[in-house]
Amino acid sequence: MKAAIGRREVLAKKMGKIKVQKTKSSQLKEILIDKIINGGYQTGSKLPSEVDLMRQYEVSNTTLYKALTELVHEGYIFREKGKGTFVADYRRANKLKGKRIIGCLGMPAVVFAGYVFNELCMGIQDAIRENGYEMIFRMSHNNVEEEVQQLEQLIDIVDGLIMVPSSMANTSDLTMAALLKFQERQIPFVLIDHYIKRLNCNYVVTDNFAGMYAAVAHLAKLGYKSITLLACDDWNCLTSAVDRKRGYEQAIKDFNIGGSLRNEAETIIFLPRDLYSNSAYERVVERILKVSDKPAAVAATEYHLAIGVIEAALRMGLKVPEELSVTGFDKYQIPGHSPSIKMTTVIQPMYDIGRKAINILTDNIENGVKAAEKVAFPSQLVIGESCGAGLVASQP
Repeated sequence: MKAAIGRREVLAKKMGKIKVQKTKSSQLKEILIDKIINGGYQTGSKLPSEVDLMRQYEVSNTTLYKALTELVHEGYIFREKGKGTFVADYRRANKLKGKRIIGCLGMPAVVFAGYVFNELCMGIQDAIRENGYEMIFRMSHNNVEEEVQQLEQLIDIVDGLIMVPSSMANTSDLTMAALLKFQERQIPFVLIDHYIKRLNCNYVVTDNFAGMYAAVAHLAKLGYKSITLLACDDWNCLTSAVDRKRGYEQAIKDFNIGGSLRNEAETIIFLPRDLYSNSAYERVVERILKVSDKPAAVAATEYHLAIGVIEAALRMGLKVPEELSVTGFDKYQIPGHSPSIKMTTVIQPMYDIGRKAINILTDNIENGVKAAEKVAFPSQLVIGESCGAGLVASQP
């Protein structure tokens, strides 16, 4: 296994896309899938014993168990009590007695469980059931290499695909090539949440420009003359984030906010997407206050960024919204955390997005691939306690 994994790591480095090393169980699973697909383990044949597999691939019992369990769930192998583990006819098994199969790829791991992707999955599930389809669910872990590998596997077993592209999909020639193969084979797919600019295809998203514009306009109408944008540093890779930034910039222009900022160049702050450091958010609050007078306002392109700023401000003894108003985008439930202040935030109609994506997909499956549909649903600005009406005018 070490040699096989070594070859994969060399390939990953050449691709220049891997930031986090995958677990040994994920790597072992991929090696076993390759052997099953390419005939190294024949359909119906018995796999070597677990002891032999551990010895052959130099892995622990825990690593092997995790890999085999996932392979069972994904239909590549099956176990018979007292007899062993066998290679399944995964193509036939995944067709589930003749039912048409839709692949779902790229739903994020549950870092933020709750409204956004729960609602999306509910919309997808309801529409799939109503149309009489079945679903195969695969994770890409926001990793381009894994995204491409999953696409290469799914193309042989699905009738259609819905996909949340990884954050680097826009710049990945490999993802682009894998999706072009779907188009060549006339296998329809729909991108959701964000899309790939170079690819003419179906997608269903939120009108992110209008959503962010509404949030900034709300702050401007409350009287704020300094509004900072807080975004993730990978914003230019995601069409959703690009559109949110454009919405901010247009609102700043339309409400003449830029002309009253102390330092316009510092009014857009970028943070790593996986930033969870309390001290880092406290430094962000300090930066916001340096370029604006109290009370200040910040519009965040992601919900977790807004939460980070609010909690940091409260730790620093600031009052929200009296001294700092905040708007977010989306709504999450962060495990083990209850927001102390109800957020003013832009809500995406994720349930409707999921249903619409499936309806477009099933129409293409049943009636032939059509011209690409590009759908942007309107969002809703939900007013909470993190912004203060009348507070600006009351300041001395």
